[in-house]
Amino acid sequence: MCSPSPATGEYVRGDVCDILKGRLPTPDAPDPFALAEYVQRKIFLSDINNEREEKNPIYKQRILDLESFVMSYSTIDESPAQVLIPRETGWFGAFANNSVASVVPLEEQPMYKYDWIGLRTLHETGRLHRFTTSCVHNDYAGPCFEHYSIPNVLPILLNSTIPN
Repeated sequence: MCSPSPATGEYVRGDVCDILKGRLPTPDAPDPFALAEYVQRKIFLSDINNEREEKNPIYKQRILDLESFVMSYSTIDESPAQVLIPRETGWFGAFANNSVASVVPLEEQPMYKYDWIGLRTLHETGRLHRFTTSCVHNDYAGPCFEHYSIPNVLPILLNSTIPN
């Protein structure tokens, strides 16, 4: 049985409970019903995304040093095998506060608006690239992956400088 939402005190649907109780790709993923707690804890994602009060300028600089940043997610990645929850996580989308029905796109998040890790700068300079696939998650060897990777990733790689 799932515990009540810290925000509302109400019990949430069983599938949502499964998501919030370990089906997320990382234990650091934010609980949309306890976002303040997520940022306060010293955990990987809130740190690397510069979501805590004290920002680490090195994280932003490392992203800005990239020639390109490619993001993707599968439009068919669904339960029970769904890996990214919500699937828009592949584009830095996240559940809205106190919701598992509404997803906030990257551009509407403080991380982007205040450019905490450099994604807005990458976007404004044409170095942030996105695409969706209709592949099953982790299908890296099949024709579906090749269908999307070759036209969406290969041109970016071919135009990149390879470090010595």
